Amino acid sequence: MIRWVLAFLACVLGSAFFSSTETALMSVNRYRIRHWAIEGKHGAQLVEYILSRTDELIALILMGNTLLNVTAASIVTVATLEHGSAEWLAFTEGATTLILLLFAEVIPKTWAVVHAERIAIPVAFVYRPLLWLCFPLVWPITQLTRAWLHLMGSRSPSRETRTQLNTNELRTLVTEASSLIPLNHRQMVTGILDLDRVRVEDIMIPRTEIVGIDLNDDWDSLLSLLRTSVPSHLPVYRDDINTVFGVVHLKDITAHLIRSDLSKATIEKLAASRKPYFVPQGTTLINQLQNFQEGRRQHAYIVDEYGEILGLLTLDAILEEIVGEFADSDLNNLQRFKNAADGSLILPGTTLLTHVNRRSAFKLSAREARTINGLVQERLENIPRVGTTIKLDDVILEVLKVQDHRVQSVRLKKAKPTRGATAEDKTGSAGYTP
Repeated sequence: MIRWVLAFLACVLGSAFFSSTETALMSVNRYRIRHWAIEGKHGAQLVEYILSRTDELIALILMGNTLLNVTAASIVTVATLEHGSAEWLAFTEGATTLILLLFAEVIPKTWAVVHAERIAIPVAFVYRPLLWLCFPLVWPITQLTRAWLHLMGSRSPSRETRTQLNTNELRTLVTEASSLIPLNHRQMVTGILDLDRVRVEDIMIPRTEIVGIDLNDDWDSLLSLLRTSVPSHLPVYRDDINTVFGVVHLKDITAHLIRSDLSKATIEKLAASRKPYFVPQGTTLINQLQNFQEGRRQHAYIVDEYGEILGLLTLDAILEEIVGEFADSDLNNLQRFKNAADGSLILPGTTLLTHVNRRSAFKLSAREARTINGLVQERLENIPRVGTTIKLDDVILEVLKVQDHRVQSVRLKKAKPTRGATAEDKTGSAGYTP
């Protein structure tokens, strides 16, 4: 009787080995293993090798596991008939099933999930020679598996050495690595990944906010403009920004101011030597960043399909999407966030929705609008008055200033949760209060 018990225990332990190692190898962090393999760790290199032959590995494990489970059941049957009676078969087979389920499947696999790397690397030294020794038995099974997968329109998993990640999956991986990667580093990585889905018009300085030199203005107005805090690059045009013919650098103008020889003719000559750079709307930030790099430029004017200038894009604006705000950024000066004492946020109407969503706790969305002013007018389908409030999901937006048919300033604050919220509130529809 002892020999039957020992044989049964050996089968259970062998089955537990195959079950636990299968789970460990299949659930191991392949990117960590890949990193260790690049560093030259032999065990990690073996894990990569056997995982590159997934179909052969699975065939070997299931073949051994099935053989041991069937053998264990046969041992119990023979031992029951030899030392008992046929009436005990139902009980012993039920007990065998429970033992195999717990000690050969559930417990080993659960334990292997928690200690995947600790198990996978040592057992790789066992499976590497086993794959070679059992090749004559495993090969027919893998060939049948590959043939069936081919008929089903799939391909063998052994043709992929490691799992590939798309952009969204990589973004999720970085976001979830909160305890391993500092917050600012995660934001940089996700900022880079977001460059391929953000358009230039999403972060541009709107046309109405572009500071430039109109040569048809009187000289005193031009001097007053130059003495104020202006961007480093100024477009030069006549009457309308769409007639821009050149760009001047503030340092060049400053040099002429110091020599007291600055004139409209001088500004026009300086602008003629630096032509403006135009970019069609719809260009992604990742492509525009490459264009800036190749063209050695830092400013571009966004134009629509009719050639009308929509706004100004700077290299700083793209970099801010990756690393965050610069203290002296032109865009930051135009769209500086002002926190009120009650926790609300006061913003210019020209603030981009993407900046609100990334740099504050408020989340705003719109169908077409890209700025807060556009969002308000899109929701109300009208020019609001001062004091107008809009409820957007859990955000209350209050109009503080309206000028020239545009929202100049707004206040954002969190809406207090109310019981029995209507379906309209939950969908984020505008609740208009004049």
